[in-house]
Amino acid sequence: MLRVFKHYEFGGMQAVSMSSFPGVLASADDFYQIDKLVVMETTTTVYNHSLLEAATPSALPYWMRAMTANFMAKTGPEWMTIFKRHNSGTYNNMWMVLDYSKFTPGLPLVSGLFTVGEQLPGYFHFEDQSHILSYGYWPSYNVALYPKTRALSGQEHMELKHPQLSYQQNPRAQVFRRDQGMVQTDADMQRIMRYNKFQIDPLAHGNSCNQLACRADLASIIQGSEGVGGGGASATKMLGKKAFGAIDAKYTSFAHVLAKRTIAISGPTHDDQPVFQWSQADPSVQEMSHVGQPDRFDFDWVVMTPDMDVASPEWWIHQRESFSQNVMLFTGLACSIIAASFLWTARKFYGAHFKSHGEDNCYHKFGKDKFAQWDDRSPGDLSTRAGSSASPGGSPSSVCVLDWGERSP
Repeated sequence: MLRVFKHYEFGGMQAVSMSSFPGVLASADDFYQIDKLVVMETTTTVYNHSLLEAATPSALPYWMRAMTANFMAKTGPEWMTIFKRHNSGTYNNMWMVLDYSKFTPGLPLVSGLFTVGEQLPGYFHFEDQSHILSYGYWPSYNVALYPKTRALSGQEHMELKHPQLSYQQNPRAQVFRRDQGMVQTDADMQRIMRYNKFQIDPLAHGNSCNQLACRADLASIIQGSEGVGGGGASATKMLGKKAFGAIDAKYTSFAHVLAKRTIAISGPTHDDQPVFQWSQADPSVQEMSHVGQPDRFDFDWVVMTPDMDVASPEWWIHQRESFSQNVMLFTGLACSIIAASFLWTARKFYGAHFKSHGEDNCYHKFGKDKFAQWDDRSPGDLSTRAGSSASPGGSPSSVCVLDWGERSP
């Protein structure tokens, strides 16, 4: 659950912003913002294990194909066309690309705005789904949509036994259908993405993963068809408390994309559930390795942007400014002490020389050619100009400035 939001800028290629993890080159949970394109996915289940024989090492891992498409594609169809090449058949997802360059507020939606593709071993299919957005929203929740994807993966067969595994009847599909109309503001979007009231929501059937933000650490999964959890996993596989679920949320919008912003939050939802805390979690949850992680995940929403000052919390900005001021004060004090010591030494050994020869001898002592450009200026002018650039290291010119500063107006 250690998350890092990254911004990649390489010469000649599109800048990519993404949610990621330490030491990972790609996103891994796959939320990318590339200029006007926003790319995301949800993972689907391959129930037909014989299909896995089509997975091949003579291909490229998904993350290489995703990053290549991110850097090269200008549209949704271009992204899908690049990504599907050299399909490894691993990490099979429903991929979605939203092209905000084709969106104008207040005008009808145009084709190419929203592209959705699904991958299986040896198979990839994508279509334009812009027309669906005219009805208000597009949900995705780890379930395949396209008929051939459903048939090849074995999902179609599973739906006959468990209707709630279908794209239409999945518990999260029902939650989205019921609540999506209430999303009008950023706060509404944050609320729905972190939604989990499994104890009282009738659509949950007591299952903490039959909500939009799964918290499998909270309660045992109810056995039976109504207890089937998110991601298409069967109830028997999700029994008991587990370190499993939604570990973050992130979103953007037309206005945020124009400003190169993504809004994100780290950690399991705590809007209507207890804050996740490793030390207080069930022993079966604590068994999961969590070295280097904070004990308590009670974080708030944060603005992510390439402008680090905008992204930084207010407390960090103040702390950084205070630290910088202290460093500058210490550096200035140290330079003053060094300069004063050097000046005292110079006066002690060369005091008579300074008094008898005046300013010209100071030029000569430290190299008259060096200051030739200031010959027509007063000592006061030289002091002002040199003082701004000669402080670091206590160079000879700073001694001249300090000395002349005492005698100039």
